[in-house]
Amino acid sequence: MAHVLAGRRGAVSFLVLRECIFGILLLAMAWVDWKKRIIPNGLLLAGIINWAAWTYLLGGFDKRALCVVVVSAIIPSCVLILVLFLEKRKGCLMMGGGDVKLMFVMSLYMDWLLLLRGLLVASVFGVAVFMVLRKGKDEAFPFGPFLAAGYLVACCLGSQWPKGM
Repeated sequence: MAHVLAGRRGAVSFLVLRECIFGILLLAMAWVDWKKRIIPNGLLLAGIINWAAWTYLLGGFDKRALCVVVVSAIIPSCVLILVLFLEKRKGCLMMGGGDVKLMFVMSLYMDWLLLLRGLLVASVFGVAVFMVLRKGKDEAFPFGPFLAAGYLVACCLGSQWPKGM
């Protein structure tokens, strides 16, 4: 989406500001999720409002930008369906609703490919830390901090990923 808005004078610096605000919100969400095992809806809503306000200020909701958002929003929907299916099959909670909502908010800020890459990074980090820190098999483990880390890695790498990823 950055390339869509970058043609406008000053838009790149505004995009950086938008991303910094969302980064601060992500850090807050990750911290709360790590400490309390919940991602507050107020912070998620702040992320949506941040995206909507900056998108409007930077030229509005054009057809291409909305198409990117819709396609990117399909990923959290598919993850939710998969998780619900697996939870029903196993009979236990596997992923909280806050994690899926966080993926939706992240989909507003990045295209589907970066979102998938961020989800891959989050999953690898999350599994590695879970394997090291887990005390009991049934203990709840927050995934929000790893989603935030995956988002930040995906944003920092952008299109500079190793071949095949």
